[in-house]
Amino acid sequence: MTRTDQLTLAVGITGAAAVTVGAALLHPSAGWIVGGAFALAWSYLTARAVANRKGS
Repeated sequence: MTRTDQLTLAVGITGAAAVTVGAALLHPSAGWIVGGAFALAWSYLTARAVANRKGS
């Protein structure tokens, strides 16, 4: 993993955490929903990336 990849991952995780905490400050349940949505999106994109690597 290159330095740019690591930096991109760190910024993405930090951004997702910031949005989740911001939603939780508005309403605690919203924080859980936003965090879950980020987790589902991450899982989908990771699975898709792995499937594309195996198919090549």
